[in-house]
Amino acid sequence: MDTATKKAGQSIAIALIASVPLLFRGLFFEKDFFVFAAIAFLWVALCVTLSGITLKWNSFTDIALTGLTLCYILSAVFSAASTYNAIFEAMKYVLFLLIYFVAKDAFHKEEYVRRAFTVIMYFLAINALISLLTAAGIINYPMAYSDSEIEKWLNGTVQYHNAFGVLMLAGYFMASSLNNYAIKSVSFALNGIASYLLMFGLILSYSRGAWILVPVLFVLLLIFAARETKLRFFATGFAALIGVMGIISKFTAFVDAKNTVSATVTLAIGLVISMVLYYALHILFQKIGDKKWFKIGGISLLVLLVLAAAAVVLFPAAFPFLPQQMATRLAGLNFGSETVKERFVFYGDAFRLYKDHNMLLGSGGGAWEFLYGMYQSYLYYSTQAHSYIMQVLTETGALGIVFWIALIVLFFVQCFKARKSSRMGKDLLCALTTAGTALILHSFIDFDLSIPAVMLILWCLLGILDGDSPLSFKGIILNKWTVFAVSLVLCICSVLGFVGCQNYETAKSVLAEKDSYAESLPYFQTAAHTVPFNEEYQSALLLAREQTDEIVLSDEMKAITNKAKYNKTVFENAFYFYDAQSDYVNAFEALDSLVRLQPLNLSNYVSLASVSAKTIQQYMSLSDFKGALNTAKRVLEYKDKMIEASASTINEDAVKNTIEYAEMIKTALGGAE
Repeated sequence: MDTATKKAGQSIAIALIASVPLLFRGLFFEKDFFVFAAIAFLWVALCVTLSGITLKWNSFTDIALTGLTLCYILSAVFSAASTYNAIFEAMKYVLFLLIYFVAKDAFHKEEYVRRAFTVIMYFLAINALISLLTAAGIINYPMAYSDSEIEKWLNGTVQYHNAFGVLMLAGYFMASSLNNYAIKSVSFALNGIASYLLMFGLILSYSRGAWILVPVLFVLLLIFAARETKLRFFATGFAALIGVMGIISKFTAFVDAKNTVSATVTLAIGLVISMVLYYALHILFQKIGDKKWFKIGGISLLVLLVLAAAAVVLFPAAFPFLPQQMATRLAGLNFGSETVKERFVFYGDAFRLYKDHNMLLGSGGGAWEFLYGMYQSYLYYSTQAHSYIMQVLTETGALGIVFWIALIVLFFVQCFKARKSSRMGKDLLCALTTAGTALILHSFIDFDLSIPAVMLILWCLLGILDGDSPLSFKGIILNKWTVFAVSLVLCICSVLGFVGCQNYETAKSVLAEKDSYAESLPYFQTAAHTVPFNEEYQSALLLAREQTDEIVLSDEMKAITNKAKYNKTVFENAFYFYDAQSDYVNAFEALDSLVRLQPLNLSNYVSLASVSAKTIQQYMSLSDFKGALNTAKRVLEYKDKMIEASASTINEDAVKNTIEYAEMIKTALGGAE
C-alpha cells in the first residue's frame, strides 16, 4: 500500500477519531476517556511508524498548541491543586496535540478534507437523531433528553444541552457548506436529511448561546462561501426551518404526553415537508439564480427574515407556533437573566481563585473543581467554571491564557489567509471556518471545550487548517520513534488508568449495594495499587482497611491529607477513618478542612458539631488544655453557621448543647491561656 493510499485511509480514521467519541458521553468521564485514549495513543504510534505520517513542528499554530499543552504539564508538576487531576488533564492535551499533528499531515488533498467533514457532519446528525428518538420514546439513550419540569430539552449524546446545541450549530453550517452534490445523488438526499435533523437539534437544544451565534456564522458564510453555496444554504435553510417549525409544537406536545407513536409520526411528517421543499427550492434556485430580479428579491427576503427573527426574539409570546419553553428561553435573551447573572458570578469567583494561587502557571488541570468552594459568592455546585477561558486561567495561569488567545487570533488570521490561497476550496473552507468559530466563540460562555470529544473536533479542524494554510517557518520534523515511545507509554498509562477507575467504581458499587467493606476491599486495593498517586483511591483504601479491622496507623492517612489539601472526598474519607479509630482530634481536623474548602455548605457544620464535644473531651483526657480551648474557640467561630445548619434537622438540640459546652470550656480555660 503506497503512502497516498495510507493517508487517504488516515483521513477517514481521523474523522472517526474526532466524531465517534461524541456518542460516548463526549468522553467527559474518566473511564470513557481512558478507553478512548488507550486506542487513540496506540493509533498515533502506528500512524507515525507504519502509515507514512510525518509530524512537522513548523508553524505559529504549532507553537500556540504546544505551549498550551506544556502549560498543563508544567502546572501538573509545579502548582497542581490535585496531582492526579492535573496529570489527567495534561494527558488529554498531549493526546489532542498528537492528533492535531497527524491531522496536519494527513489532509493534503481536497477530497480527503471533504470526506472527513462529511463523516463528522453525519455523526453530528446521528447525534441529533438519537436525541430526537430518545425524546420520542423510540429508544432510550441515557440523558440524551431531559424531561424535567423546567428543562425539557435535548442534551444529545454529550449529555449537556448547551454543548449539544453548539455542535448542532456547527454541524448545520458544515452541512450547508458541503451541499454541492448533484441533485439526483444519494449524497444530496442524505445532506437534506442531515440538515433537517441538525436544525431540529439546534432548536430543541434550547441553547441560547448557540442561537445567538447564528447571525455571526451567517455573516462568515456570506464572506467565505462561493455564490452557489450561498444559494444552496438559503434553499437548505428554508426547507429545514419550515419543516421543523411546522411540526415542532405538535412534536413537543406528544413528547410531553409520552405519546411515542404520534411523536414519531410527527417527526417523520416534518422530514417529508422539509425534503419536498428541499428539492423544490434547490431546483427553483438553479433555474432562476442568475435572474436580476431574483437577486433583488433575495436581498429583500433576507431583510424580511432578519426583521422576522428580531421580532421572534423580542416578542416570542406573540408567536403561538413556538413551544412554550422556546418562547420562555427567547424571552430570557438579555443580560439581566438569571443564567447570565450566574455566569458572571462564576467568572468573578474564578478570577479571585486565580489571583490567590500561582498566577503564572495556574493551579493545574481540574483546579476549579477543587478550589471553587472557597471562593463562591453563594452556594452552587459546578465542576466547571462555565467559560473555557476562565477554566484555562485557573488551570494554567497567565501563561496558558497567552497561548490560548494567540491560538484564537491565529485561527482567524489563517482562515482569512486561506480565502486567497486555500487548496481545499471555498465550500470546505467555509465549513471549517463556521464550525471552528462556533466552537471557539461558544466556549467563552460555557464549558463545551472541557468535553474532550468537542475539543477533539476543534483540534482536528485546526490541524486541517494549518496543513492547508500555515503561518509557517523553518521548523523541525518530530522524531517518529520518540513520538512512538511517548504514545506507547501513554497508551499503557491509559490502560492502567482505566483499570484503576473501573475497580474504584466497582468498589463503591459493592459498598453501596452490600454495605460490605470486606467485599469492596480487593477492588479498592487494585485501584490504589494501579494508580498510586491518586489520593482519593488511597484514602478510600485506608478507610476500607480500617473498617475490616486491619491495623492502620493514623499517620498513613495524615500523609495523604497533607498531599491532598483541596480534595473534599479525601477529607470525608479521613473523617470516617479517624472516627472509626475514635481519634476525634484528627476527625475534627478533617471536618474543619472540609469547612475550609466549602464554607457555604451547611451540612459540614452539622457534622463538625457532632464531633466537637468528643474532640474537646479527648483533649481534656490527654491534659491538653490548650488543644481543648482552641477547639472550643473554633466551634464558637462557627456558632451561627452551626445553628443555621441544624435548624431543619433532628440534630438541633445536640448542636445547641455542643455550643453551650464549648462556651463553658472557653470560660473555664480562657484565663489559663
